[in-house]
Amino acid sequence: MKKSVLMVLVIVWALLVVLAGCGADDISLDVKPEKTNLEFWVKYEVEDEESLCQRMWWNSSEPAWYLAKGYEPSGFDKNGNANGLPEEYVLYAVHPYPRDSDSKKIVTIEITDPDICICGITVDSSNADFEKTFKKLGCEISVSNANGDVHIGARKGNVNVGLSKLADGSRYLNVTLR
Repeated sequence: MKKSVLMVLVIVWALLVVLAGCGADDISLDVKPEKTNLEFWVKYEVEDEESLCQRMWWNSSEPAWYLAKGYEPSGFDKNGNANGLPEEYVLYAVHPYPRDSDSKKIVTIEITDPDICICGITVDSSNADFEKTFKKLGCEISVSNANGDVHIGARKGNVNVGLSKLADGSRYLNVTLR
């Protein structure tokens, strides 16, 4: 009797270990993924906008765009305000979120730097790798191709991750909060 109870407990334990492993890749994009080297993620509440680094396009419109630390603007306007992006960059858009709140959060991240990854995907990743990675994470995948521009997107919850390869040869990753 003890032997059969012990055997049942071992089997149940083994099944729990297997089942726990099955959901390991099913992550939420609402929180910053472990496999990213971005400093901030969407929904990050911005209390000190200077922590994001250089504000771009000084005007009163929302969202406010910030060039991440480690990147220098390529141009400045007549007032000395940054308004030109370098070839490779990480850009954060900050906006009240939810829309009618006083809380300002990162709502968009745009990336052209091939050294930055999201879940192991960079701007140089293939569409097949993008699709495989994000399907494995439980995301809905969409693909569009128009005028030589190819966009592949992954959506989970209210977060979208996209990889765009444009006809002019430029590429970018973006993360947006819906």
